[in-house]
Amino acid sequence: MSEQKNEDLTSEEIPEAAIAERKGISMVWLIPIIAILIGAWLTYKAYTETGPTITITFKTAAGLVAGKSKVKYKNVEVGQVEEINIRKDLSGVDLTVQMNPGIKKYLTDKTDFWVVRARIAAGQVSGLGTLFSGGYIGMDPVAEGKRARKFVGLEIPPPITTDVPGKRFILQTKRRGSVDVGTAIYYRQIKVGQVLDYKLEKSGEQVDMEIFIREPYDQYVHKDTRFWNASGLDVSLSAEGITIDTESFASIMLGGIAFDTPASLSKSGIAEEDSVFWVYKNRAATREQVYTEKSYFLLHFDGSVRGLVPGAPVEFRGIKVGQVLDVKLIIDIQKTDVQIPVLIEIEPERFVISGKDAKQKFQKIRQQDKSQDRRIVMEALIAQGLRATIQSGNLLTGKRLVAFDFYPDAAPAKLIYGGTYPEVPTIPSGIEGITTKVAGLLEKLDKIPLEKIGINIEAATANLAKVTGTLDQLPLEEMAVALEGAVTQANRTLLGSAALMRPDSPLQHDLRNTLQEISEAARALREMADYLERHPEALLRGKGK
Repeated sequence: MSEQKNEDLTSEEIPEAAIAERKGISMVWLIPIIAILIGAWLTYKAYTETGPTITITFKTAAGLVAGKSKVKYKNVEVGQVEEINIRKDLSGVDLTVQMNPGIKKYLTDKTDFWVVRARIAAGQVSGLGTLFSGGYIGMDPVAEGKRARKFVGLEIPPPITTDVPGKRFILQTKRRGSVDVGTAIYYRQIKVGQVLDYKLEKSGEQVDMEIFIREPYDQYVHKDTRFWNASGLDVSLSAEGITIDTESFASIMLGGIAFDTPASLSKSGIAEEDSVFWVYKNRAATREQVYTEKSYFLLHFDGSVRGLVPGAPVEFRGIKVGQVLDVKLIIDIQKTDVQIPVLIEIEPERFVISGKDAKQKFQKIRQQDKSQDRRIVMEALIAQGLRATIQSGNLLTGKRLVAFDFYPDAAPAKLIYGGTYPEVPTIPSGIEGITTKVAGLLEKLDKIPLEKIGINIEAATANLAKVTGTLDQLPLEEMAVALEGAVTQANRTLLGSAALMRPDSPLQHDLRNTLQEISEAARALREMADYLERHPEALLRGKGK
């Protein structure tokens, strides 16, 4: 019945479907878009949370394991070693390290990495925990500098990291001695810092050392502070006895450097970072004032200069004014002449000229020519009796020194020019002078005709005995004749003796000179004995002021 009804419907009566275009995004695409957004967010999150990947180069990877060894800062993990590969040239190993995101801003060219292992250095033991847990990479992060992703690791951990407050200074010295990286710096026997590094200066004349002084001790380093080598024991022998100076037992075994500001110097303010200081050989050397002006003079000695070596002090009444630079021996084979020239260095700034007129005179000359000023001063002093001599510096060591003093009785002399250096007149030393006088005295005693005088006295005695023996055998008249002959002979003997004992006779002249020489020698020995009685320390230190 339904089929018949459908056949009755005409084609015009069939309805048509209406087609319309839809605007906007279809709901079908919503799911893929959400998936893309979620993936992008996950990718961004993974990127931001992963952190940068860096490469660190070491000479060896001892104690490190890929996928296990960590990078730590203050014992907090900030990264992990992912891969360890040998370099193509076999010069070392490259470590691929995945760092934490928060450490990114500290990856600069000033940041340092090193391997923490068990170490014993400079008397300190570190990294013992790595014996059980294995080694790890230490880090000293620095935010300043250029961004970097490749680093060269340190083979030795830095003594001081950048987060420790304090100042760095530069020390200069001729010899490194026992100082090494990590050597302690002392202030009043308190450890206040250490040596960071050392290297030979470009000219090769000295060693530059970088040191670090912690806060608050860095405020005690002034511009006029003196540093000295405190390694080992500083032993000195003086009239007061033996003095031993050291900073600590550690400095004896491992070395050390100490510093202080001499009380005699005016403090010129706290030193700035990277200031340069000189290292003195010991504490005593820091008390010596430094003089820049030098004058050079030549001395000639005829006697022995045993014990006088380069570096020996030049003193004026016990005060050091310079040092000996060179001692030579010149022999003229034809004339059999021996000369011992000694070159000395004097520091003119040690001498202070008093007197208003003299100051004005020498100040005017100094403005024109300093060297001329020094020579004029030396000429004036020599005219007043200034002479150089050699004295014993220490009887135990046999060391000698050059001493200047005034000798009013010395023969007139002048400063001699003509050579490379002006020559200052000298006199024999005290012992040498006594030896010369004794030798001259013995020579004069040899010239006295003692044998002739003895023969005359012996002849006179024999004649007198002969006359006395014959008196008993002669009659009275013959005795008178014999007595007259004896008197005549005795008269002749007395006349001969009188001739020898005349004031103007050679014998009298020689005897007077001999007695005078004996008196002078005895006076010199007496003066020496009196001086030694008042100053027994001169046997150790030599003649003082």
